[in-house]
Amino acid sequence: MHRVSVGLQAALYSLAGAACFNPTASDETSSTTTDTTGATTSTSSPTLPTTGSSPAGTTDEPTADLPTTSDATTSTSDTTTTTITTAETTTADPSTTTGDGELQFIPRSPLQVPGALDLATVRLDDDTLDDLAISSMTASDLTYVFGTSIDMLHSFPAGKSFPLLAADADADGKRDDLLLGYDASPSSLHLLRNQGDATFEDLSTVLPAPCVRPVSIDAADLDGDDQLDYVVACAEYATGVYFVPGDPDIGLSPAVPVELGIRPTFVHLLDVFGGPQPDLVAPYLDTGKLLVFEGKAGGSFAIMNPLVLDVLAAAGTDLGRIDSDDLTDVAVSQLATDQCSILLHLLGGGLAPPQSFTCGPMVRDLALGDFNGDELADIATIHLDLKLRIHVNNGDGTFAAPLLYAIGSSAWRVTVGDYNGDDALDIAASTLDEVYLFLQDV
Repeated sequence: MHRVSVGLQAALYSLAGAACFNPTASDETSSTTTDTTGATTSTSSPTLPTTGSSPAGTTDEPTADLPTTSDATTSTSDTTTTTITTAETTTADPSTTTGDGELQFIPRSPLQVPGALDLATVRLDDDTLDDLAISSMTASDLTYVFGTSIDMLHSFPAGKSFPLLAADADADGKRDDLLLGYDASPSSLHLLRNQGDATFEDLSTVLPAPCVRPVSIDAADLDGDDQLDYVVACAEYATGVYFVPGDPDIGLSPAVPVELGIRPTFVHLLDVFGGPQPDLVAPYLDTGKLLVFEGKAGGSFAIMNPLVLDVLAAAGTDLGRIDSDDLTDVAVSQLATDQCSILLHLLGGGLAPPQSFTCGPMVRDLALGDFNGDELADIATIHLDLKLRIHVNNGDGTFAAPLLYAIGSSAWRVTVGDYNGDDALDIAASTLDEVYLFLQDV
């Protein structure tokens, strides 16, 4: 029987309740994109979410991106490796359908990873294959899978963690490093600086109170020193985010609280307005708003007059090139509406009002990737109805009827990468004790 911790199970029950208000939604033949009504661009200080007025230190109820667990025991010991071999490749789900007959994936038997939660596609060694890193909310380990041996799990002692980010933090242009947010009291952000062959130097900084559970991380050079800096959203910080400057010697400088008036569900750093600094894209699930705060010098953001767009129940976000220009667009999954929204990056700066399409019942998370080689981002979505859906970009703002594949219960995260080195993107999904790999058949 599939088991999860009591806290995680409670969070998932909350998710399922929000997602099931329209259990009869039918989406498998939908390919029409329609405008989402009510999108607005603010010209004055926004009306902030009511929960944003909560005093610092107030702990809200868990939302879709706030898994809960007991305090973690952290570790900074050297890398250890364990190898687990899984069964052979499974057959495809017989319910698979597609709007693109040439696009097919081969599901593999799931990898057993206790507490598997967040995923990151990463280059941990010096070969040309993508690797996969997996964080856990129940085990004090970081797990990773090398592209050279995708049936084997390796582990590195770490704290119980949720947000996971792959980045070249040391700017060596070779192996990627990893950023992990530790679920603990006090919480901390850890930079695992890759020393070669997935051995890591563990550098960290404390995330000040009230943070216990980090929920999202992104990286960019925010202060103009050619060093990656980090923005971290936290479950308990109801009115802002943390700015963590990168440092070439110590890795991470002390975290600085940044007041926004909201707690983002996710954080993304993207040059939306065409200024010298990246801007902060911050969807907020509870109020149905996506806000973009303009980046300022020194790692700060302009909190007055942000761009405000209506995106209901934002549960997951990703960035990619969805239309034919060279700008990075935004995709958002809407848990409570069975919808996904596309926000196209405008040539003159800003984001267009969201366009939505039905992407599947109880959609939990999405990832963008060019699966068919047409240089446009397609969308992979995972759902609490135990399905992975792959939506091919038609190139005109619509998406074809999806491919369907079965996944386990408690779907949580999805990501893409070329894990078997055939120059075609594959898909990985986590389900809170298992990781599913779907290798593209080319």
